Amino acid sequence: MEENTELKSRIGELEKNRTDTVAENVELRARVVKLEQDIDELKKELESKKNHKFQKKCILIAQILLNEEPVVEYRPSFMEGLKLDAFF
Repeated sequence: MEENTELKSRIGELEKNRTDTVAENVELRARVVKLEQDIDELKKELESKKNHKFQKKCILIAQILLNEEPVVEYRPSFMEGLKLDAFF
């Protein structure tokens, strides 16, 4: 009888540990998903910054070659809200 009670007690402990572990795994999975989303956002932001630097360099090169001042972020009415990065 005593052995049976001990086994039931041990089974109860193991079930509680399993439940705790499952809850922990759910929480960790949610954190991993959030971190992956944050990483994707940071990658997009970094790519945008790289493109912006490249854009500035291209405008500077065209400005030197054409010997003209550009209109940066020009929005002509016929483009319906779209913009040109630079217009010479």
